[in-house]
Amino acid sequence: MLFGRRWISGTTAFRQRNDLWAAPSVTHHFRSLDKPSTHVGRRLTMTAEFYSSDDCRWYKELKSLSYDVSHLPAFARMMARMLGGAPTVFVTKEQGDGALIPLIIKRIPLVTDSLEPPQYDARTIPGYPPILGLETRSATAKSHRLRFSRIISQLTDQLNRIDVVTLDLQFAPQHGLDAKVFSGIGEFKVDGTGVSLHLDRSECDAWVDLRENHRRDISCAIAMKYFVRVSDGWDGYHLMLNSYGGSTVKAASKACNMGGREYVLELRKQLAGHLFCFVVEVAGKVVCAALVSEVCGTVRYHFGATHRMHGSLQPLILLVHEVRKWAKQRGNDVFLLGGDLKERDGISWDMKTGFSPHRQELCSMKIVCNPTRYEALSQQALREGRPLQRDAFPLYRPTR
Repeated sequence: MLFGRRWISGTTAFRQRNDLWAAPSVTHHFRSLDKPSTHVGRRLTMTAEFYSSDDCRWYKELKSLSYDVSHLPAFARMMARMLGGAPTVFVTKEQGDGALIPLIIKRIPLVTDSLEPPQYDARTIPGYPPILGLETRSATAKSHRLRFSRIISQLTDQLNRIDVVTLDLQFAPQHGLDAKVFSGIGEFKVDGTGVSLHLDRSECDAWVDLRENHRRDISCAIAMKYFVRVSDGWDGYHLMLNSYGGSTVKAASKACNMGGREYVLELRKQLAGHLFCFVVEVAGKVVCAALVSEVCGTVRYHFGATHRMHGSLQPLILLVHEVRKWAKQRGNDVFLLGGDLKERDGISWDMKTGFSPHRQELCSMKIVCNPTRYEALSQQALREGRPLQRDAFPLYRPTR
């Protein structure tokens, strides 16, 4: 493992049914071998559990945390089903403080020896969700680093015990935390940045935050009688799926192994009550549409599309501007526009950066829970004639 053995572990119980992974029924009690950060000589007690997506305790834990759409069990079930895995959540508690990390467990398809137990890889929910429970109030960077190190060490240790070989952890540090806090733990890197709009800003300040061309485009769109509304009937749905908007949905759905239509319908079904379709109209015609989620004070932009005849007027800029005001009026805290990890100079990224100077780092951490099995699986992939992708993780898993 990438961490030393810092924990004295109790008993572990888990269940497996045929080749399907089931969330382990597990409660672990640990005593830290490190010196505690507050009381010298005192040993901290940490407990950990895995919950399945149909376990009511998952919802119960969320009630005490400020969570995002990516932490909902329904969203985890959807993403796990589309990615060919099983959803679970890892919950830790340490002296009243908790942390929550939703995961997708996927079976490794290369194990051919039927005498061996199935092996698995673990990854976080797509979208760089924050690791809940790492609050920034009255805590130093050092204490955050120590606590995060304990959580990850514990998580990788327990994943190893239930035949999980690797962990691909993607997350966004919560507001106020510098990504440097997490560097040096596992194979850590900052993949990119996202744009966030802080909703405690006054309307005057929010207007000043806008780039000059965004202010001009918004004023022009309003003068030309463009207006934004929430579409209860989702009449912008087909706009996002046709030829001039389909590429946006395809990009969002590609990582989920599903088509754009299925992706949108599944989002609407699983996030009922949390997902909203906003449209821009002019002269009675819908010319722009976008999907936005709202969960526990966090509003997230998913994707949008604009009619080709109106692209030069950028009605999506007006839409985002009005969604920000809508989100603020409803008492939300932050509006996440996301980022563009592949082409930051593309129009999507350029549009997003014009709304706010605030950036959110998007981080990843690659951890091998069982180095021996990892090496064996990589060698087995070579024997089966599968080329190993140098930048892929894990090396042995086939790329799509």
